[in-house]
Amino acid sequence: MKQNFNPKRLLLIVVLLLTAVVVVACSKKEMVPYGDLNLDETYVEVDGYKVTVKELYDQLRMQGAQTLSGLIDRVLFESELAVVRAALQNNDEDVAKQLDEMVNSAIFGTSDQESLKDLTPTNIEMKIAAYVDSLYLLDNGLDRQSVADALTDIATDIDNPFSNYKNVPVLVKQYELRLAQRHHASEQLKLDVNDEDSSQYITDTKLVNYYKNNYQNRHDLDVFFVRFLNANEANAALRVFSVKANSAGNYYKIPDLRATSTDGGIDRWKDVSEVTTVLDNLNIAYDAPLSEENYARFYSSYTVRTNTSSGSHSDTQLTDEEVFALFVDMANLVNPLSKQLKLEDGVVSYADGSEYKTTYTYEELGKVNSSVRNYFYNTLVGLNDEKDENETKKAFARQTISSNVYFLFKLESNYSEKYPVSTDVLNEKGDEFLSTVPETFKTELRNEFQKTLLTSSYITSVVDKVYEEATIEIYDPIIRSFYESSYTYNGPAKNQSGVNVAKVNDQFITVESLYTDLEKSYGVNLALDILVQEVLKGLYSVTDAEMKDYDKQLKTIITNFSQDAYASSGFPASMGRAKFLLLAFGAKDMDEAVEQGFVLPRLRELYLNDIESHYDDIYTKLETLTHLQYDNFKSITVNHLLVYLDANGDGTPDNPKDYFGDDVELQEETEAKLVELIDKIYAMEPTSATKINDIVNKFNASGRIPFHTEGSDDTWIELRKAGFTLKYESLSSSPLTNTSNFLTNTSGRMDEVFYERAMDIYDILVQANEPKDRGDFYLDFYLDNPFRPDNDPVYPFSENDIEKVKSSFGYHFIFVTNPGSSVPAKASALYKQSSDTTS
Repeated sequence: MKQNFNPKRLLLIVVLLLTAVVVVACSKKEMVPYGDLNLDETYVEVDGYKVTVKELYDQLRMQGAQTLSGLIDRVLFESELAVVRAALQNNDEDVAKQLDEMVNSAIFGTSDQESLKDLTPTNIEMKIAAYVDSLYLLDNGLDRQSVADALTDIATDIDNPFSNYKNVPVLVKQYELRLAQRHHASEQLKLDVNDEDSSQYITDTKLVNYYKNNYQNRHDLDVFFVRFLNANEANAALRVFSVKANSAGNYYKIPDLRATSTDGGIDRWKDVSEVTTVLDNLNIAYDAPLSEENYARFYSSYTVRTNTSSGSHSDTQLTDEEVFALFVDMANLVNPLSKQLKLEDGVVSYADGSEYKTTYTYEELGKVNSSVRNYFYNTLVGLNDEKDENETKKAFARQTISSNVYFLFKLESNYSEKYPVSTDVLNEKGDEFLSTVPETFKTELRNEFQKTLLTSSYITSVVDKVYEEATIEIYDPIIRSFYESSYTYNGPAKNQSGVNVAKVNDQFITVESLYTDLEKSYGVNLALDILVQEVLKGLYSVTDAEMKDYDKQLKTIITNFSQDAYASSGFPASMGRAKFLLLAFGAKDMDEAVEQGFVLPRLRELYLNDIESHYDDIYTKLETLTHLQYDNFKSITVNHLLVYLDANGDGTPDNPKDYFGDDVELQEETEAKLVELIDKIYAMEPTSATKINDIVNKFNASGRIPFHTEGSDDTWIELRKAGFTLKYESLSSSPLTNTSNFLTNTSGRMDEVFYERAMDIYDILVQANEPKDRGDFYLDFYLDNPFRPDNDPVYPFSENDIEKVKSSFGYHFIFVTNPGSSVPAKASALYKQSSDTTS
């Protein structure tokens, strides 16, 4: 059925969506291989405007270099392609993994599984849609929906997400050539690593260096550690056990003067001058046991006494085993809600007898904290490790990392076949080290090292060598010119008609195969562009003055070209004017260059500016759109109080979903404590940023045990045991609006839960008739906000509101600093004027 045709409407669609393609007339008689193409056949026709196959192919030739390069590659790597296809069909894990990494990087920008799993459903949907569209540009026969569905199924697979792309044929075809080239390079590498003349030759020195960089200090460790929220909490825990460290980091039992003392209490120490002098200086009486507060003062002022003269008091240094026991006791002290630990015969277990984890891999310790890991491996020596008699390293240490304090104890280094020696032994043996390890491990080490040599640069160099050794002839002069500008071409400049467009070694590439691939990628767009050009020429024209200016501009460009001004852009003067016009303008002479470079762009500009002729009611539509935006405009400037969980103490908020995992009981207990925390904070009337910051600072300075020091606050002890940390953040001086989280926002979208809650608060303020710029605060869920609708049901905060505030970075409570910024006054006045006119 023939449809009615509106040339201007076709132009509007095509001009706006047109891809950047080169369209040029081919007028001169030349030797061109057209093969068996039916050149006179009409490719597309719309109301008298038509494009023949010849006209289309002449334009496709301008885009042909890259496509021809792909066809050449498929000839050069034909056998490798067969190997890759067979490997994927036979479920070869290595090749399948390579394909998965390529596809994930192309779609999601990363192949890291942890990063992929952090993607939101919206992000996955957006990225898949964009990727499928990019595939469609290369193949206009692609069933986009089926491909998108297949990719979505893979990305959201519960058991093995973001894997098994080998089951999607279009993806295999897209990446099989890269896999084939990688396979070819891998086979060449097997030869190079055994060739003494090759830079890839594997020497013993290289293997030892690889071992040092990838195995040395990466053996499993038996360790114990306990994290304290801050230095005050760590010091209070030591004080509970009457233990203090000296400047060398050794721990000593110091006098315990409290009623809870188990070493004689005040009666034992009241005649010891080293103790009484400190008490006298502090004006603390010692006729009775000290209170916790006074003992804290004594503890702070007392200096550990070591190696004192005969008759003077010396504090007793804890043995390594006693320090270990101390750390276990301290862990129990600050984690009373967790399963308690016990230490028997040097082994830590839970009090109920179940196993407690002390053996960690290098990777596992990295997840605890990278600084903790480095200290364990590089600074401490294991309690049970073999030691030199002059060893000065300790088995334990106290380390401050961020605001946290870690007490670390290294029990043992677990050397194995892969990790057979210590750093000192390795440095001593040098290359001879390889003779001390099992041959099986040496082979494994060599294979692993060989894989690291298969880099992208090595693959490129091997593939380039294939190109250098290949004999390539291109018979089409236009395709050859564009090919030469992008790829290395050493073949003859021989034009030839017939069915073949190129020859690779002893195999021909036909015009038909090239046309088929080009048409799928560019055919529709190019055909529409040709039609558009004809319509534009009939609707618009340039003035004589403009033509004169265009001629002048082109002559200036040619002069600059002749003076080598464009050499750095890939157009040296040595290529000649004809080739420059072809590559830069897609033209064969000056007249075509003027048309392609100046006239046609000007005609498109005239069309796009001629909006009144496209739509009779264009201004009515624009007015409707403006009213829609104005009526739905929302704007609110916010900060927030963030309550977050941080399991490893790295200062980065954990996603609650990851923190709780499948532990429903822990989640329920923690979130019940969250409600209690917010109730307590709101009872303190946090009516300004200053007040909130004061609460935050005091909370974060508190701990899970009493400090008993001047100014310390025990208010938060039970809530700190729940694992919370607070942060008050000024998010941005720019307001959030109803368009801030559009999918098209590339400057950074907010967490969906956070954003939706901010928009909900805007609606609450509108209901309260207070969407204006004013200084009053508004804190989410706070009962005594100075303005809120009386019928607002969300006060106070309860377990039912958890999902409203739970984001991927914690629980946020929004503080409005500008409750409802209005539309700019000028825009508002214009809107009202428009409304008055149309009403």
